[in-house]
Amino acid sequence: AFFRLWVRKEAVLKGWGNGLSLPPATVQVRASPTTLTGPDGAQWRVQDVDLADGYAGAVARAGAAWRIRLLGPVGGGGRPGGAGNQPRLA
Repeated sequence: AFFRLWVRKEAVLKGWGNGLSLPPATVQVRASPTTLTGPDGAQWRVQDVDLADGYAGAVARAGAAWRIRLLGPVGGGGRPGGAGNQPRLA
């Protein structure tokens, strides 16, 4: 649970353009899909990306009218991106 919340916070901070220059404690996310207000006043949504066991991923983007679709295999050998099988998002 810790890593899932961590990657959600990291996705939001990177989406805002701050990276980890802001403390992760400044972003409050939940374990379910989260909508929050960005520093510019825009509504942002963060969504988990299902990867192989033992890996956590998330995408954050302004707006609510978007979704994640995995267009290819996550990877070979149970690892994301293994053997040239990069996850592709639409």
